[in-house]
Amino acid sequence: GVTKRNVLITALHDKLHSTIAARKKTLADAHDMQQVFLWCSYLHSWAKDMTKRIESQQLANDTTSANDLITTHGKLRSEIDARKDSFEEAFDFGEKLIAQKHFASDEIQAKVDALRAAQADLIALWEAYRVIFEQSLDALRLREESQLTDGWLAAHEAVFAKQSSLDSIDDVLANMEKLKDMEKTLAAQEDRFERIRRLTKKTEEHTSELQSPYN
Repeated sequence: GVTKRNVLITALHDKLHSTIAARKKTLADAHDMQQVFLWCSYLHSWAKDMTKRIESQQLANDTTSANDLITTHGKLRSEIDARKDSFEEAFDFGEKLIAQKHFASDEIQAKVDALRAAQADLIALWEAYRVIFEQSLDALRLREESQLTDGWLAAHEAVFAKQSSLDSIDDVLANMEKLKDMEKTLAAQEDRFERIRRLTKKTEEHTSELQSPYN
């Protein structure tokens, strides 16, 4: 009778509550999944755009432009670093859902792993270009220093190439004084020669150890 009917109503009521609760959880889990997917998609798109910006940079032809290029490249790194927290939040949220045995754990893991790889690739690309830009700057500095030094040496070699009279003590003393002045001038240029030696060594090391991303 009535009791049996009330029991049935109560059971149906409880079942409806359970169904609603289960549906709410499914929808909440689906929302979380879509949030992770959208987050990863956005950051992937951003990383691709940053990759294009890095790869669009061209090597400079003079030291001033090379210094400007390094500054600009450094600003790109600042943008990458500014996104670090967003990447970490996406990783943490995805891994939290996986730890909770989310129904789409495998798909979420794949998205998180792909995004982590994209971030690592982007940083590695930026670093490769940084090294190349610094290598280029060293090479340009070496070229400019060498050109200046070549001119300086040629001018002073021309002075020595002239035959000087040694017919009198005054002539000998004058030549000795000239030689002393030359020694002082040469000593004053030691910093330049040291820069050339240092830059030459760095350029040789770069040539033997580095692979340009432009190749």
